[in-house]
Amino acid sequence: MDVKIKKRGIYGYALGSLYEAGTYAFINSFLLLFLTTVVKLDSTIAGTIVSVSMVSEAVAATAFGRLSDCHTGPNGRRRPFIYKAGLALCVCFVLTFTTINVPTGLKIVYYLVFGAAIKALYSASFTPHAALGAEITSDYDERTKIRSYCRLFSAVGNTVGYVLPLIVIEFMMDKGMAQSRAWSLFAAALAVFYAIPLYFCWKYTEPFDNGSIKHRTPDGKFMEVFKSYFELIKLKPMSAFLLMKV
Repeated sequence: MDVKIKKRGIYGYALGSLYEAGTYAFINSFLLLFLTTVVKLDSTIAGTIVSVSMVSEAVAATAFGRLSDCHTGPNGRRRPFIYKAGLALCVCFVLTFTTINVPTGLKIVYYLVFGAAIKALYSASFTPHAALGAEITSDYDERTKIRSYCRLFSAVGNTVGYVLPLIVIEFMMDKGMAQSRAWSLFAAALAVFYAIPLYFCWKYTEPFDNGSIKHRTPDGKFMEVFKSYFELIKLKPMSAFLLMKV
């Protein structure tokens, strides 16, 4: 393979880590804060919404990992999930951090749906992206280089997702903007910012994602994946690990 194409693939794949780390940092750090201080939901309800979103993330990671493994097509088996779920995530990103003026019951349903959707879409994009990294190259040095670049871009994404939100939103509010509008505009700007590295990840990794060839997939039906996880949970070390995570 041409060296220039290989370098583009490595850089493009690493740029995907900027988008993933940044969106995850912002969602995990500020969704609960947004629901309680801007939307004014009760902390118990807001915490429940966040908890449900975490469950949807775990289920989606399992489901879309399997779907990506089994997928075949001219556009690859990983990139369609990375790009389509990523774009949907950017849209959902804005909708989740938008304040709506409706009765409390409808408001709870709205944020419950989009809170779950935003985490599910993240997994639908992140899981195939993680799998694609191992398929770009089998060379040890090149894989080390890929992970190094991923760490670098992840740091940039984390900085934007963790540090900038409150600074920028406070600045916008000091200029006279309403709090709810400041949050939604910042979320929109962030979605556009993260969509750029997502595009280059999708574009430059094309030569490395061949979905036209039937890849070997795990034996058994789709639900066998969940049965396997259930068997893992029965193991004492896994139970202790899950308890620690909870």
